[in-house]
Amino acid sequence: MQKPQRKLELASMYLSQRVLGGHGIALSLKQTGHDHMAGKVQIDPNSCSLNMWGDRQVCTRIAIAAHDVEATLMRTLDPQGRHRVHWTLDVKGLTDAKISLIENPRAKLWYLAVESEQEGISIVPLFDAELFAAAGKEAARAG
Repeated sequence: MQKPQRKLELASMYLSQRVLGGHGIALSLKQTGHDHMAGKVQIDPNSCSLNMWGDRQVCTRIAIAAHDVEATLMRTLDPQGRHRVHWTLDVKGLTDAKISLIENPRAKLWYLAVESEQEGISIVPLFDAELFAAAGKEAARAG
């Protein structure tokens, strides 16, 4: 019996400090091999005001940049013994950043560890993108 193909749809909350030139990051990956995934990363450069819940209010209107991305599973041992899994990301069009996608299977958590010469090191927690889409759908129905 063949394992189902893994598919990830992840997104960050609004980032007060820019990471990879954006205030929001969405990652869509589909398994292409045992140790590989491919897809797109979207980087939202728009600055927004936030309400007390952290929801975006008034935002600039700059186009969101989409880049092809490939993820490769690394055989890196977790130095803390937490059994985290390390994927390295190769984002087409972004050359100066070293980007790792970290999976914590026990906690069902994902985050990006981004190291760039301009921005230093940033950690970006990622969540199921559907959580953000559902909120948008509910707001549209209420309005």
